[in-house]
Amino acid sequence: MKTDPAFMPSLEDAAEVVIRASELPPSPLVDSPPVGSVSWLHRFAALVAVLEFLAFVFDDLALSNPVQYAGFDRWITEFSAAMTVILAVSLFRNGSARYVKILGLAAALLAIPPALAWRTAPGQGPSLKLALTLGPITLLLYGLVVSLALFTRTDWRWDLQKIPDIAAPSFRQLSVFTTFTLFAVTVLGSMHARGSVRLAPHFVGGILVAIGALWMLEIALNKFSGLRQLKIGAVILAELVIIELLLGLVSYRTELDSRALARPLPGLVVMRATHAAIGALTLAASLFAAFQAFKYLAGRAEKP
Repeated sequence: MKTDPAFMPSLEDAAEVVIRASELPPSPLVDSPPVGSVSWLHRFAALVAVLEFLAFVFDDLALSNPVQYAGFDRWITEFSAAMTVILAVSLFRNGSARYVKILGLAAALLAIPPALAWRTAPGQGPSLKLALTLGPITLLLYGLVVSLALFTRTDWRWDLQKIPDIAAPSFRQLSVFTTFTLFAVTVLGSMHARGSVRLAPHFVGGILVAIGALWMLEIALNKFSGLRQLKIGAVILAELVIIELLLGLVSYRTELDSRALARPLPGLVVMRATHAAIGALTLAASLFAAFQAFKYLAGRAEKP
C-alpha cells in the first residue's frame, strides 16, 4: 500500500510506531479523478457549504431585524436547499461511496424543513419558536455539507498508513468531544440571543470548548510534531476558538450596554451575527480536525 508523501511521522522511537490500514473505504469517490486534481463535485459541495453558511448567518440576522434581512434570508435558505438536493442527487449519480451518499441524502432531507418554513409561515418569516426549533437543524445541515466538501476531495482517503494515538486522553476522542460540545454551545448561543435560555450554559460550554481546543493543540504540537496535517487542523481550531471567545465577550458587553440604555444599540445585531458566523466557521474547523485525526491516527484498540 502506498504511503502519503506528505505523511512523515517523526517519533523518537521508531520501533513503537504501529502501521495499519483503515477498514473504511479507501476513497469516498469510487470513480474519482487522479489525486492532485479537483473534482467538480468538490467544487459544487464547497459552493453549497458556503451557501449553507450564509443561510445560517442570515437566519440569525433575520431573527434580530426581520424587516431588513427577512427577504434575503428567505431567498438564500430556499436556494441553498435546492442546491443541497441537487448535490445529493449528483452524489448518487457519480459513483460516490455508500456513506457519502447517505450523508448527501441526510443533508437533502434536513434542507427541506427550513425552506418549507418560509412557505408556510405568514408575515415576515417563521415565528421565533419555529426558528429556534429549526436552528439545530440548520447547524447540523451546515456540518453535513462541510463534511461532504471534505470527502469529495480527490486526495481524501481513509486507507493511509497510520500511527497509534498515544495521547492521553486520546486525540481522536478529544476531537469528537470538542466537536459535539461546540455544536451544543452554538445552539445554546443562538437560543440565548433570542432570550430562550440564560447565558450560563453557553458560557460554561464555551470554556469547555476552549479547553478541548487548546488541549488538542498541545497534543498535536508535542506528541505528533511530525504530523503536519494534524497540526494544521489543531492550530486553525485553536485560533478560531480564541477569536470566538473574544467576540463573545464584546457581544455580551454590547448587550449589557443596551440594557443600561433601555434600547438596542445598532451594533448589537452585527456583533451577534459576527459571533454566530465565527461559531459556524469554528464548527467547520473542528470537524476538519476530527476527520484528520481519524484519517492519520489509529485507535488504541486497533492492532496491526
